[in-house]
Amino acid sequence: MEICRKEESIVIKDKDIIEEYKLDAEINFKGLITHLLGLNLAKKVELKCSIDDLSESEKNLVNLIKSIVNDYNEKVEEFEKFKAEN
Repeated sequence: MEICRKEESIVIKDKDIIEEYKLDAEINFKGLITHLLGLNLAKKVELKCSIDDLSESEKNLVNLIKSIVNDYNEKVEEFEKFKAEN
């Protein structure tokens, strides 16, 4: 997955746009969470940010997105460990 800019928005995309965030609108991460849940803990997600000139607010948003993805990846590891033990 990639974090990139689309005009005045921050976008998360894989092959298609997963979710678009505007700093002046409500941000709820519904699209990101739905996408991650749809992966069913089958594989870890690699996330890269291709934006070089982030504002402070955008940096905070990107850090939140990275945190959500990192939490998901930790759950993938836990699930893989559980499957291996059982």
